[in-house]
Amino acid sequence: MSTVERLLARLEQVRKSGASWTARCPAHQDRNPSLSIKVADDGRVLVKCHAGCTFEEIVRAVELEPSDLLPDDHHAEWTPRGPAVAVYTYVDEEGQPLFEVCRTADKQFPQRRPDPGSRSGWRWNLDGVRRVIYRLPEVLKAVAASETIFVVEGEKDVATIEAAGGVATCNPGGAGKWRADYAQVFVGARVVIVADRDEAGSKHADQVAKSLIAVAASVRCVEAAVGKDAADHIAAGCKLDDFQPLGELARREPIDLTDLTVDQILAANPALSKDELLAGNPLLKAMLAGKETVATEIARLICDSGALLFRDRDGIAYLSFEDAGRRETWPLRSRRAKLYARELYHRAREKAPNGQAVNDALATLEAKAVFDGPELDVHLRLAGDGRTTHIDLGDAAWRAVTITPSGWTIVGEHPVRFVRSRGIAALPDPVTGGSLKMLREFVNVGSDDDWRLLVGWLLAAWRPPGQPYPVLGLNGEQGSGKSTTARVLRELVDPSTVSLRAAPHDVRDLMISASSSWLVSLDNLSHLQPWLSDALCRLATGGGFATRELYTDADEILFEAQRPVIINGIEELATRSDLLDRSILLSLPTIPSGQRRTEEQYWADFYKARPAILGGLLDALVGALARIDSVQLETLPRMADFARWTVAAEPALGWEPGSFMAAYGGNRAQAHELAVEASVVGPALLELAGEGFEGTSSDLLAELTERVDEKAIKSREWPKNGRAMSGVMKRLAPNLRALGYEIEQYREATAQRRRLWRIRRDES
Repeated sequence: MSTVERLLARLEQVRKSGASWTARCPAHQDRNPSLSIKVADDGRVLVKCHAGCTFEEIVRAVELEPSDLLPDDHHAEWTPRGPAVAVYTYVDEEGQPLFEVCRTADKQFPQRRPDPGSRSGWRWNLDGVRRVIYRLPEVLKAVAASETIFVVEGEKDVATIEAAGGVATCNPGGAGKWRADYAQVFVGARVVIVADRDEAGSKHADQVAKSLIAVAASVRCVEAAVGKDAADHIAAGCKLDDFQPLGELARREPIDLTDLTVDQILAANPALSKDELLAGNPLLKAMLAGKETVATEIARLICDSGALLFRDRDGIAYLSFEDAGRRETWPLRSRRAKLYARELYHRAREKAPNGQAVNDALATLEAKAVFDGPELDVHLRLAGDGRTTHIDLGDAAWRAVTITPSGWTIVGEHPVRFVRSRGIAALPDPVTGGSLKMLREFVNVGSDDDWRLLVGWLLAAWRPPGQPYPVLGLNGEQGSGKSTTARVLRELVDPSTVSLRAAPHDVRDLMISASSSWLVSLDNLSHLQPWLSDALCRLATGGGFATRELYTDADEILFEAQRPVIINGIEELATRSDLLDRSILLSLPTIPSGQRRTEEQYWADFYKARPAILGGLLDALVGALARIDSVQLETLPRMADFARWTVAAEPALGWEPGSFMAAYGGNRAQAHELAVEASVVGPALLELAGEGFEGTSSDLLAELTERVDEKAIKSREWPKNGRAMSGVMKRLAPNLRALGYEIEQYREATAQRRRLWRIRRDES
């Protein structure tokens, strides 16, 4: 009996008895290494060569299949790669099983074919088996019915597309395993290839597209709007129509016959002749015969309607069109652009186009807008050049208010291309003869100075874009009307279906919020983290933020915005000196119980008065525009442009000259005190500054350490070395100078040239 025969007999004994056994490894005939054989708890036979032979080498030498080592009653659940969590059956045109693909817990995909002669009934290979695409009968029915077929990368994505109401397929083996003979199924079909967001997915999509382009009616490559693949896209709540077209010519070849010429198609498929290309492609034949597809007809109808296709400076494509006497501007990927395309086609044909045709048409127009259209500016709620300001009313007629130094008027036609976000709400028609004084009944401010500061912020919120906007900080006890005051201001500047927002999770969330609304209002904050404080500074005085685009390795997405901001909370939120320099801080008094109103009555009264308040605000803006060029301030504070703007409006508001600067100066002094008091070193630094100090940053840190308790020293904010102390001093120096202290850093006149601080009270 040979070594192999003895081993097979021993395997049968081990399987029956469950005992372990050691034999000579049949894969090493010239040596005699030991081979351990035993049965695992789950019934599998475990084989290990102590000389290092692999599992595959052993079973090949014994002429076994890996499945022969599986337990007799577990063949359906176990694979050579481990337990199967899913099994996908591939069938022929009549629905007869051909082979199966198993999915294991570690995302391996072993394949097996039926084999009645084997112990398990399966062979773990596809030798001699006809290869077909997944869900073949369903795909053939969809081709006959001219339905769109989604080609994805795996069986799990197929199930996801089907659950969403579509028809989908894939090839066995995943990315890179597409076979040319699969294409014969797709003759005359409308195909959408969903590319995974990785290099393998990109190459696979290109391979499939080049295979199908010669036979299918149309082939488009798309990717998930959210996530990596189709499963992520649907799980995020996106629809089948929401897949994003891959129209970037330099990134991937667009395989869309509605916007490629025959020569371009042939260039992408050098192995095809023109006759071969036309033989199985009815859409291409229709194009050459001058016949329009639904997609090309929609694109033509949009262009013939007089619509303007253009891009903004970030390369985003827009569609500006007239409809029912109003001019609208929308991103080409927006839902409104799709509805407009459907509307035009329905008018022309008295029937609705399918979603794929609309997507095809808009993808073509997007390329036209980006590559051939002009570059134009778009604006959100507000636009202006310093002499004329336009404010989008946000109503269904797309009207605006135009403000000049001579007055304001509501207009239906204007030169500005306003865009609208999903949450934008309409302003009421302002009325002449109104007054901002009516607003005071609806905001809880404690003094005339605070009232002037609040009105100044309100006027600044509608200054022409591109200029600094102060941050309005509202704080006070519970019941002081902080959120209500913030909402009232929002209803006058930039009403939204979501008036107040919670704190953003990161800078990306904040900048996305600023990109979709003119006013950013953050409600009920407990504190400002340093990153959020810095980000609000950039929003106030201008700045951008760049990050890697989601689900890409190299693409960068840029956010840039300059917006008015409101923050509110119980405690004083702006404590860092750079944000305080850009802020107006108002502490709201508690509202006595006898002065409270019900929510219903309060808002009914406010909305009734809002048109007159809005008219008074516009009158003040007219006054500011008329006088701004003649206003000169004796001293320029931080946010000097904002201060000049409000001073210019004083006559229109009926204020005494200089009253706003007095209120602003007092608020600035309060901010300087708060910045020092909020700093962990502030109280001790004020005490030391009163006595006078001169020395290095390390000397200063040592002096301050002697004046505070252990709790302050152990806090995260306490400077740990001289360099950190120097950074704290540079941040607080402007505040200390404003409070009457002389702060100077200089180098001593010695060979060491140390940097010294001189701190003392300014006696001048």
